[in-house]
Amino acid sequence: MTPQQFTKIFWKQYLLLEKDFLEMGVFWIIKFCKNGKA
Repeated sequence: MTPQQFTKIFWKQYLLLEKDFLEMGVFWIIKFCKNGKA
């Protein structure tokens, strides 16, 4: 595996994780806001 291939795979995985964390964060913020208003 070349450094270029490793970097490409690393970034792909990192961005997938990043997307999951962002979606989870948004989900929790919405849940928290709804609970606060309810």
